[in-house]
Amino acid sequence: MTATDTPNLTAVEATAIVSRHWGLDPDRIVELGSYEDQNLRIDAGGRSFVLKIAGPSESRPSLEAECEVLGVMASLGDGALATPTVVPASDGAQIVEVGGHRVRLLTWLDGVPLTELPVVAESTLRELGAIAAATALALAEFEPTAPVVRSKWDARIAPEIVDEVLADEPGPTEDERATLLAASAPLRELLASDAPAPPLQMIHGDMSDWNVIATVTAPGRVQCTGLIDFGDITRTWRIVDLASVCTSIACRDLEEPLHALLAVIAGFHEVDRKSTRLNSSHITI
Repeated sequence: MTATDTPNLTAVEATAIVSRHWGLDPDRIVELGSYEDQNLRIDAGGRSFVLKIAGPSESRPSLEAECEVLGVMASLGDGALATPTVVPASDGAQIVEVGGHRVRLLTWLDGVPLTELPVVAESTLRELGAIAAATALALAEFEPTAPVVRSKWDARIAPEIVDEVLADEPGPTEDERATLLAASAPLRELLASDAPAPPLQMIHGDMSDWNVIATVTAPGRVQCTGLIDFGDITRTWRIVDLASVCTSIACRDLEEPLHALLAVIAGFHEVDRKSTRLNSSHITI
């Protein structure tokens, strides 16, 4: 494994790493899905963890910022929403260098991603909005120690990212090009206008039903209990996490999508009544 490779640790390699750096003797290792890095569930001594191996595109400052954000979320301590916490290595390090890759160990959250539940009740939709608001409030004053690294997940540069995709060879099909241009047109117009810019702050960056953990509390009743995957944190418009939740819900096969989106927005405003007042710029985003 080299620093230019996408991480692909074997179970034997993962066992050696957690044994050497965290003193764990795994009973089971399970591969988890990931986009650019590698995530492994580690079960050891009656506890579960996530071993995260960063891909070559992940800079150390961005990983350090993620660790800092997880610390902020953990410090809230109200128990309403669980988030992973960083497990320091035996030498106290939060990030361990292994074979040119940066490795971290996080606690595991029990439950299932909300995507695994085919039907989402209105109460759950409101919970999703409330989670987006609570996270925004928690991170409102957060400033990472290192300068923020430019991120492709920053909605303010979405048109630039679209243009880069359109310039790729062989690039998207004509239908895909038309869809990308149509989707980015309102944002381009907003960026070129004199409209007041929405407030900026650090956000989760991937607030979707893939990353919200749910627990079935009773037959037919579901509670959103956790939020995972803070790897896309970035500084951008505060409203983007709410927009991400709405996008993930809109992608579901719903009979009344507008009603569902209004429930999400209502949940957001139940928690954040003052900081974010929707205007035309927010609606465009």
